[in-house]
Amino acid sequence: LLKPAVPQFDYSFIVTTRNNTDELVRTIKSLIAEAPDKSELVIVDGSDNPLGGEWVIKNFGLNHIHLTYTLDNENEKGVHPCFGVYPAMNVGIEKSLGLWVIIMTAGDCLEVKAKALLESLRVEEKEVVVFAQNVVDQSGKLAYTFFPSAKSIWPHQSVILKRRVHEIEGLYPLNYRYGNEQYLFAWIRKAFPFKIREEVLTAFFLGGFTSRAPLAMAKDTFAIRRQLGWGFFRSTFHAYVFPYVRFALERHAALRGIVTRLRKAVYSGYKAPILPEPKK
Repeated sequence: LLKPAVPQFDYSFIVTTRNNTDELVRTIKSLIAEAPDKSELVIVDGSDNPLGGEWVIKNFGLNHIHLTYTLDNENEKGVHPCFGVYPAMNVGIEKSLGLWVIIMTAGDCLEVKAKALLESLRVEEKEVVVFAQNVVDQSGKLAYTFFPSAKSIWPHQSVILKRRVHEIEGLYPLNYRYGNEQYLFAWIRKAFPFKIREEVLTAFFLGGFTSRAPLAMAKDTFAIRRQLGWGFFRSTFHAYVFPYVRFALERHAALRGIVTRLRKAVYSGYKAPILPEPKK
């Protein structure tokens, strides 16, 4: 469990990164533009050659955002990180001191007008709030928008939890290499009242880690879906069939539109894109 602590900030943005500087830059720039006052940025760096907190301050300043920079546990021991992203996320949660905790990986972005959405949480009574998410394809085009529901998968970038939730329910489980957030969220849904909001908070970019289709990911996805109560055939399709079809199609730019249509057919939460309004 997360040790109780008096929050020093209103928001903690935990960003994990490993050998992907360009994606980290994109994330930091979005936080500078949209993070509210009294925000904390916790960077957990698992890179072979860590950037260092001084590099972040020198290149971005951060202004109103407090920086906490740390290496993941494996790098602190001088061991090459090999246990996936979830231990790094847990390191970030343990280092954070915000009232609200937002988990991101390098490349994820806050959308335009995210600041106003986050500001609204200052008077929110629920301790779990889930927002919609835009998904951007490899060409930089907005592919679709995902609207979570009470029973759907929740994208971790758009799930905002009060620190107390982690103090009661714990950190990300390490049962699997992939998909542990859905396991944690299943317990949270049972233990806490939550609010689903249809406003778009974040943007997720396809083409990275979760856009691949390794057998290990399929095995973990199947096991987690079954533990969450999904049927055998539905779990098999979501774990072993659709990811490989998607992966094969996404490799060809001309076929990526088919992936979007398939997602909308397979997952009820996927809908037509919501284009963010330009800043005035």
